[in-house]
Amino acid sequence: MAMYVEPRSDTDQFLVNGRLQIVLDMETGDPDDFVTLIFLLGHPLVHLKAVTIVPGTPDQIGFIRYALKRFNRHDIPVGVFDMNAKAALSKFHLRIYKDETIEESRDALDGSEVLLKYCDQQTILVCGGPLKNVAKAIRTGQLKLGRLVAQGGFAGDNVVPQEKRLRKFQGRTTCPTFNLCSDYRAAKIVLDYPGIKEKYFVSKNVCHGVVYTLETHEQLAFVKDHSQSLHEIYHIMSLPVVQSIFRLANGKM
Repeated sequence: MAMYVEPRSDTDQFLVNGRLQIVLDMETGDPDDFVTLIFLLGHPLVHLKAVTIVPGTPDQIGFIRYALKRFNRHDIPVGVFDMNAKAALSKFHLRIYKDETIEESRDALDGSEVLLKYCDQQTILVCGGPLKNVAKAIRTGQLKLGRLVAQGGFAGDNVVPQEKRLRKFQGRTTCPTFNLCSDYRAAKIVLDYPGIKEKYFVSKNVCHGVVYTLETHEQLAFVKDHSQSLHEIYHIMSLPVVQSIFRLANGKM
């Protein structure tokens, strides 16, 4: 049964030596997962243990490994679901480091094996795409995980209090979302699995409620040199294609 949950900050159980233990499972169809990766790589309170990719094609692997190299994090293992799937790196990603030569790579492990090795009861697994790697790991019956935070699903009027609803979703109780609907069997496996202590799904209407404005961008300019992560994110959000979206959307996206 779906229910509305107020945000919590109960994260002490995932701290090791003062840093959150996180594994990122991502896709590259749009920019948000890559920005998340950049954010996690440079956050002083985060220990990024591993990265898995859906589907995990050579163009994706090469791009992610290049990003890890920029942060001198060659030690982070990279896992994939299907290395032989259709090329899955978006044109947007190609614009981020357009002046750099980034070669495709097949240097990656099986994503489920990476999750089995690096996930445990003190780890948070953040999923930004279809849950294929997670479901494959679950099928072994050996996955143990403290917390799953997955982007996907929808919380409608029957769940979200009226004062917290977005106007464009008013009156709706259901809405398809790509991450869960593109592989609903994998989603069902994850939902049913008892080996994950806590499961949080960030619903479509919550994601759409996050707004990055020109004012946000101007504020980021003042602190962008405080860390490599902030510098890289500022660079991404300064790309002409992003700025054009700002102009079309009256200064917000």
